[in-house]
Amino acid sequence: MADFEMVWDPDELRRAMTDVIQGSADLLRELANITVESAKESPPSPYLTGTNRRSITADFTDGTRKETIGGSLSAGGDEGMPTGNDIGFRVYTQSGYGGWLEIGTSKMAARPYIAPGFQRAVNEIERRLAGMV
Repeated sequence: MADFEMVWDPDELRRAMTDVIQGSADLLRELANITVESAKESPPSPYLTGTNRRSITADFTDGTRKETIGGSLSAGGDEGMPTGNDIGFRVYTQSGYGGWLEIGTSKMAARPYIAPGFQRAVNEIERRLAGMV
């Protein structure tokens, strides 16, 4: 029976893991960016003044820092943000009524724009990843 020996270089493994984590963070940042752009391109109503569209924002974190994506300043706070060393993002509006447009009310049908924007972003990322394989 042949002997088998596997040698691990801990520094090389750390570098490889860092590359994977950074690649994941870059991919999620791009997903957040595409989501915001797509949501802004497909407003829920042609009669809106643009206030809600301009206020669509994403906060992204790579576990060490937070970055705002979109045309307006972040509302701040950490509600809904990943914690610790997690990587992730949240997309929201600061217009005061964007949530009602997204989910609807008892007197108004939903006019979603963030969820479809996120789905377009996922489809785009999947298309890019398929092209890499």
